[in-house]
Amino acid sequence: MSTRHIDLATLWVKRKHDKDAPAECLLAWDGWSIEENWEGWRDAVDHQLATLGADLWQYRLFNILVPEQPIEESFAEFRTVPAGAISELDDPRSL
Repeated sequence: MSTRHIDLATLWVKRKHDKDAPAECLLAWDGWSIEENWEGWRDAVDHQLATLGADLWQYRLFNILVPEQPIEESFAEFRTVPAGAISELDDPRSL
């Protein structure tokens, strides 16, 4: 049985102000979303690159294959996450 994967298209950048810093992943879309909305993917890439302005040094687009099983399992299982802090919020209708 072969392992199923999710294809992630990613945008990575390096900045001029710190060329020795690790590359940053600014965007990740799964392959199915890109197939359904190619123009949206293209616009999202353009937007992210534009936000860096003159600080953009280099960028690369990579496809990354992620095993599907651990992601799907995380949605299938009920998980309890301990709360670090609890505080009361104002009712948004009162603001």
